[in-house]
Amino acid sequence: MRTSLVATILAMAVIGVVLVVVAGEFYRDLALDNQRKLLTEIIEMEVHEQLEGAQQRAIEVGTSIRADVSFRQALEQHQSPRLEAALVRYIERHAPMFARLNIKRTVVLDKDFRALVNLELSPSVSSSDVLPCHAQIERLKHGPGNGRTAHSLLCPVDGRVYLGTLMPIGSDPVQGYLQINTDAALDIKKLEKLLNTPLLINFTDGVEAYRSPQWVERSAAGATLRIDHTLRDARGDAYLLISLIFDVAAFQQKLKQTEGLILMGAALITLVAVLIALLLLQKTTLQPLGALTQQLRLVGENQDHLGEQVRVSGNKELCQLATHFNAVSTELRELYQKLEKLAFTDALTGLPNRELFYDRLTQLILLARRVPGQFSLFVMDLDRFKYINDTLGHQVGDELLRQAGARLHDVVRETDTIARLGGDEFAALLPKVVDTQGAIIVAERMHAALAEPFIIDGHQLNSGISIGVVMHPYHGENQHELMQRADVAMYHAKQNQMGYAFYETEIDKHNVLELTLETELKHAINNDSLKLFYQPKIIVDSGEVYGAEALLRWIHPERGFIPPDAFIPMAEQTGLIHPLTKWVLKTAVRQAKQWHERGMMLNVAINLSAQSLRDPGLIETIESTLREVDMAPHYLTLELTETAVMSDPRRALDILTELDQKGVMLSIDDFGTGYSSLAYLKQLPMDELKIDRSFVMEMDKDKNDAVIVHSTIDLAHNMGLKVVAEGVETDQAWHTLKALGCDMGQGYFMCKPVDADTFMEWLDSSAWHPPKQQQV
Repeated sequence: MRTSLVATILAMAVIGVVLVVVAGEFYRDLALDNQRKLLTEIIEMEVHEQLEGAQQRAIEVGTSIRADVSFRQALEQHQSPRLEAALVRYIERHAPMFARLNIKRTVVLDKDFRALVNLELSPSVSSSDVLPCHAQIERLKHGPGNGRTAHSLLCPVDGRVYLGTLMPIGSDPVQGYLQINTDAALDIKKLEKLLNTPLLINFTDGVEAYRSPQWVERSAAGATLRIDHTLRDARGDAYLLISLIFDVAAFQQKLKQTEGLILMGAALITLVAVLIALLLLQKTTLQPLGALTQQLRLVGENQDHLGEQVRVSGNKELCQLATHFNAVSTELRELYQKLEKLAFTDALTGLPNRELFYDRLTQLILLARRVPGQFSLFVMDLDRFKYINDTLGHQVGDELLRQAGARLHDVVRETDTIARLGGDEFAALLPKVVDTQGAIIVAERMHAALAEPFIIDGHQLNSGISIGVVMHPYHGENQHELMQRADVAMYHAKQNQMGYAFYETEIDKHNVLELTLETELKHAINNDSLKLFYQPKIIVDSGEVYGAEALLRWIHPERGFIPPDAFIPMAEQTGLIHPLTKWVLKTAVRQAKQWHERGMMLNVAINLSAQSLRDPGLIETIESTLREVDMAPHYLTLELTETAVMSDPRRALDILTELDQKGVMLSIDDFGTGYSSLAYLKQLPMDELKIDRSFVMEMDKDKNDAVIVHSTIDLAHNMGLKVVAEGVETDQAWHTLKALGCDMGQGYFMCKPVDADTFMEWLDSSAWHPPKQQQV
């Protein structure tokens, strides 16, 4: 049995070696074929470049000839002898250049392609009756463009192959043509030096055009590789056969060496396999093999055992097996360490990634269960990163992330972990920060480190960071709870611009409510469950109703009335603000159209947020909505707060300018509560300015508010704007505004916000003057 097993193993080994030899021969032939294809492509490319270079040099010579004054004068007068003399003088002055460029013939044609001068330059300058490249002339004469640009063509002349370059003289009109003929074979001859290899050039009839002194017809088998390339013109006609001999002896030798190494490797693997098989037959190998098996089992259970050396006693072959096993184990450990680094390191910042962070967090939680202890966990998000990334591009955004990660890493201890979780989100694991005061110190250091401007590609960028802080085990005892609650705290810090915030149960409940409201708001938009209320804007002087502001209301079937402040910020964060704005716009415009159909030509105003201004489809939405109901754009007013305008001043100016050009009315809402620049606001194409209610409601009691209202009215009028005062609650406020010259008022003194039907009833019954009726 032992003999048969050994024979079987040896037979399998021989078959494996034979297969390796056959495969080696196959791949050697394949390598030679690939080498031949590569060299052929190189020759084709170099021949093409040489001919292009010859064409370009011919064009440069032609340009120089065309610039010669005596040549141009002779051509204009159609004096062939004088033209020939001028061309001969030019050639003699530049004889070395003509020789270096292999120019053999020069022909001058009139504008009808008749030959005026035909000079042959070899061996000396003389006239010739043979017109070279006649086919080129005929093709251009009858082709499109009539030869108004330079054109090159290969053509046979007197047993040679010329590259004829024909170029016009003069542009509008063309006075004639100049043809420069270079010897294509001599141009291609340069391949010998370029490629450092023997060259042979034959004409298609077998006549030899050039033979390198080093050319040999035969060489040792396999030592050289001959590559043939046929030079053809654009129509596919063959003119020259170009042959080069490449020395591939070194390449062949390298292939043989590689084949030998493969055979050696195959033989070594076969030998190891045979030895293992023989050792399995030995009873004395059971114990050593048991040790190896045990080590393999340990590695399978825990990769930390990779690289541990296994020591066995036994015969020489068994020791060799153990040595190979240990070497492979060591190599696998090194490979695993490299793969682990790639798998657990963020490629952009070089920090630990999400997987490694979660792994370390899990280990720390398990340790805290065995040995009770506390630690801190931060989740961090860069402020204004999306805006910077969208404005300046991903390259600047990536560099900002790298620098931010480096600053965070510099703040913490070596025992701490700073990781990038993805996007602009980072996390910190602080095993030695065990109390609130310590967490506050680290959070303030991080906040201060990222408050410093970033200098990237000449830009000074201010980003900042929002940090959510949780403490184990007070805020959670498992990974999911800690990460989720740190996220909640971080978003709370970002929303309230606090820099950092600790987790609290109340803010978590608020976030759950926001998540629920997000889903319900989306459903309300899609099912038309929202409502618009309207509050009139009344002209102070006449008491006439000018229009109405559309105010969004959400009457939830279970929660009742939900104020806009409770869901508009959430809509802006989740992207629901865009469909919400479209719904408000279409509903308000359709309502205004109904007023117009009843003869009441009221203006309707809606509010736009900062996010709406960033919507690339905003203008198209407004245009299509007005077009759909057939309403003039000046009956629509868009109200924007100072904050919305200043969030992206450049884009705001572009969008508002385009809307103004289309006739839409524009208004600055809540003026005086933001931090806008008057120098910037005066650039905006606004039509009206609305004074915030906080100033109007108290102006009869607070002199400062009265001064602000008065100054704002004067300022707006000086800027050519209408003024609307919000928050008019009393008759006294109304008459004060009238005395100050305010244009319009809006507030509960006239009418509170009401639904569309109630608003129509108010128009019919109110003491205020209804809008002028128009025939519809």
